[in-house]
Amino acid sequence: MDSTHLCIIELPASIHEQLKETIPGADYERNYQLLYSVAQAPGILMPIFSGASVDKFGASVCLLVLSSTCLIGQIVSSCGVEHKRWWITITGRFVFGLGFEALFATNQAFLVSWFSNKEIGYALGISSAISYVGFLLSFVISPACANNMSTAFSFWIGTVMMSVSVLASIAAHLTDRWAEKQLRRNQFHSTCSMESHVDDEETKSITSASS
Repeated sequence: MDSTHLCIIELPASIHEQLKETIPGADYERNYQLLYSVAQAPGILMPIFSGASVDKFGASVCLLVLSSTCLIGQIVSSCGVEHKRWWITITGRFVFGLGFEALFATNQAFLVSWFSNKEIGYALGISSAISYVGFLLSFVISPACANNMSTAFSFWIGTVMMSVSVLASIAAHLTDRWAEKQLRRNQFHSTCSMESHVDDEETKSITSASS
């Protein structure tokens, strides 16, 4: 999931020249910088809110919500590039940033909930490595799509990738809920077994005393 979001956040940089040809104008550089400014702006507060949300609703729920927010933002940005409207593209990047800036902390919380202390460092390392794979792929796939198809097509490819990320978040959420149910069931059976054992011991004690 992290790799997809890093790929999308760096999408404008990977097709800088193609984007300039698609949406030309005297204010291009200013608008281009805004694509990153508005995406990074939510990072001031969103991690704080997401941390509180993880504690209240769980990491898997927050992953699903944040990934869906990123998908909505990417769809809006793609429409903006398709129709050559800067304000639509910038708005989409802002919505994307609302999900993106809180996603890394939430993903780490999710990994911590699944791996033990001896495994968590390795799990976080793999997650970080995969993230940078997405970063590199953005500079390989996006220019190729923009040159062979169109700049808008590159953005829509990003939308497809974000859709896959949302599906992965849904799978993670369902797996997490299943694991919680299994854990509660095992705890219930364990408690019942302990209570049954205690009752048997008490019965034996009473029988011995009567004898």
